[in-house]
Amino acid sequence: MRTPAEIIKDIAKTYSALSPESLYCDGEISNYVGNRKVPRLIRKMGKLFEEFGRPVEELEAYKMDREFDNQARAARLQNATVFPAFERLIRIEAKLPKPPPQQGGPVSAPGSRHF
Repeated sequence: MRTPAEIIKDIAKTYSALSPESLYCDGEISNYVGNRKVPRLIRKMGKLFEEFGRPVEELEAYKMDREFDNQARAARLQNATVFPAFERLIRIEAKLPKPPPQQGGPVSAPGSRHF
């Protein structure tokens, strides 16, 4: 059984495939060939709605797809591990002595002008 996120992604892709730009390949194919795609995509959409449990409007599908993607991205970032080399650099940097604070203002190079 597929997750709701997978079904919504397919619904959004099918809505996208039903757009005139996709149906007619930006004018590269004839109306006849483009129109022949429509019944197959409508049947596919009906099966997807049945699998999801209800019809989903186009805008709702795009919003839900984006929301599922954001949730998945947040989960990946939360579970991400730091690269071992980067971890070593962090540990080494923590052991280094802190540089003394600089006194005075910024130092300018000879010949430069500060206004």
